Amino acid sequence: MSTDRRQTTGAPRRVQRRVNLLNTFTELIDGPLSISSVAEQIGVSRRAAESIVADLAELGWLTQVSPDNSFGRPAVRWAVNPRTVNVLGLDIGAHHCTAMVVNLRGELLGEVTHELAADMPATDRIEAATHAGNQATLDARLTRKDLTLCAVASPGVINDGAVKYFGGTGMPGWQGTNIAAEISARIGCTTIVAGDCALGALGESWLGAAQGHEDVLYVLSGERTGAAAIIDGRIHSGHLGGAGLIGELEAIQWKDIEAETFIRNNYAVHPGSRSKVFDQARSGEAPAIAAAAGFADALSLGSAAMVLALGPSHVVIGGKYSAFSDVFLERFIDNLMRWCPIMPEVSTSALGPRAIGLGAVRLGIDYLDEALKDIARSSEVFPSVEGFNEKFRATRP
Repeated sequence: MSTDRRQTTGAPRRVQRRVNLLNTFTELIDGPLSISSVAEQIGVSRRAAESIVADLAELGWLTQVSPDNSFGRPAVRWAVNPRTVNVLGLDIGAHHCTAMVVNLRGELLGEVTHELAADMPATDRIEAATHAGNQATLDARLTRKDLTLCAVASPGVINDGAVKYFGGTGMPGWQGTNIAAEISARIGCTTIVAGDCALGALGESWLGAAQGHEDVLYVLSGERTGAAAIIDGRIHSGHLGGAGLIGELEAIQWKDIEAETFIRNNYAVHPGSRSKVFDQARSGEAPAIAAAAGFADALSLGSAAMVLALGPSHVVIGGKYSAFSDVFLERFIDNLMRWCPIMPEVSTSALGPRAIGLGAVRLGIDYLDEALKDIARSSEVFPSVEGFNEKFRATRP
């Protein structure tokens, strides 16, 4: 097989050889290693490790990095080529769109956020998201052809890349939109879509307040209230993506949160915004303190139902109003302790509004990681970088 052909498709390998290539690649994602360290980590001879690393380098997956500062003759180290695979993440909401670009190591290369009008039609919202994605890609010094995959976070029930149900306010025409098809046609690469709350949980478990936890409930406290979870590190979608629709039950009172009943019950005249009420609670104003308590009671009721059903080890409160947790979190936790015999850890988001976008790119990284493993285990060849990327360019116009 010629070198050119090998670089664009892959190299034939016995099963064990492909497994060794995959294991070496997986080890090197975590950081650079010398040949001796590779041999030790995957349990092969130094000569075999040299051959494996040489193959991965020829296929485009690895690159040499500067030697460490050890004494004597420094050993050559190898690392995953940071420019081999790139993921675009889009967080599309009623009032914003955030775009992030990362490489396979999860390193952030570009990020932009654009404000959107809540009444923007679905087609215009898709165009705005595409524009944000293009700008983040340019900021990363990449082009569309450098993108391997796009992962999108969206409110609503997501099934097969489309919005099956949207019960929030604003975003006209969003229900029924096939986000995967629309974004893929514009960006030019395979697109996957998941619910924004679930991706908030994934983002927090990766880089945020729930690091080290695989069973995480994310409660979104914004203009919309919602929740979703990851179980065993994976998004729990349920039948047709319907897991987490706890707020549809009137008894849960989450629709009352969105209607701000907790404010109207304590003020003769609405003070103007929920943020203003929470600020007044910080100042010790009695109506605001009572309103914050009502908010905590309503938010904790639905959260407790999710905790009892799913058994997460960590609950993260995210979204716009998590910034005011100092006026409601203590009561929220007290309520959960009364209602939940198995109490999870509870915290507010460590990532703020970026949690969902980071969850989207993490979903993309995990998707590509699984795809590479599947190819390595089932194909007759271990793919080259170009060959692997080409599999996700099939939808390019």
